[in-house]
Amino acid sequence: MTGQSLTTERKTTLTTLFNQSIHRHTGGHVLAAAQAYERVLRDLPTHADVLDLYGTALFQRGAAATGRAHVTASLKRRPVCGAAWNHLGALDRGLRDDGPAQRAFQRSAVFGDRDETDRGLRLNRRAATMLATLTSTAADA
Repeated sequence: MTGQSLTTERKTTLTTLFNQSIHRHTGGHVLAAAQAYERVLRDLPTHADVLDLYGTALFQRGAAATGRAHVTASLKRRPVCGAAWNHLGALDRGLRDDGPAQRAFQRSAVFGDRDETDRGLRLNRRAATMLATLTSTAADA
């Protein structure tokens, strides 16, 4: 559906699916979350929040390089997202790449929640609750 206008009904369906994905992800059901993120990405392939969280889920499932590519794509779309920088730091730490991890964590601290004025306000708050889990999961990888 890239380039096409989404109907109100489809937007509602995608929003519901995305919220379910986040709920699954925070509940530890990473495979189910990743599958749901994939379905959302079919209609919204450049959505920064979905790219970020899908990449994080991929990393948690063992696909570190692919996960990193998705989080990086998210940051290209919205480079001031503190949560995404934090996720990238966790990915790089998990990949044993401490220099880039440290820089990503520093950017995360600098940007913090500046993007709260975006429509992603609720997502950023939900994602923030995941940060401890994401960081510890990546550190154990």
